[in-house]
Amino acid sequence: MAAGGFATLPTPAPTRTGYTLAGWFAPGATTAFAFVTTPITANITLTAQWTAQAVQTGQWIAIMAGDEGSTFPGSIHITSVAHGSGRWVAVGGGRIAHSTDGISWTAVPVGDDDSPSIGSMRDVAYGSGRWVAVGNNGRMAYMDH
Repeated sequence: MAAGGFATLPTPAPTRTGYTLAGWFAPGATTAFAFVTTPITANITLTAQWTAQAVQTGQWIAIMAGDEGSTFPGSIHITSVAHGSGRWVAVGGGRIAHSTDGISWTAVPVGDDDSPSIGSMRDVAYGSGRWVAVGNNGRMAYMDH
């Protein structure tokens, strides 16, 4: 760049998970460097400064109330939900269902008769590439994924 020219912002702009780019700052500067109005007359080092994104409390959205939102297969009392390998799995009332978005759910057939009901499933966990659901009376089901 010729002396007196203007620097340009890097493209693509850098990103940092959990942070917002606050601007580019010269050493000792308290305000961001003005790329459009500040001519470059000597070598300069600009440093990205980041602002942590505030964690915002969200609003829970009922997805099984009335005719709005998604439906969980069957009318059940969900007792456990877990996430792993890009999938949500929920159990309760002897049923198991899965979802990739937490909104649209599909019943999981389990057992010899491909019925999604296998006793009273109460808890689900994911680890080492395997889903495990447990319930009353020693009932267990697993799915590798």
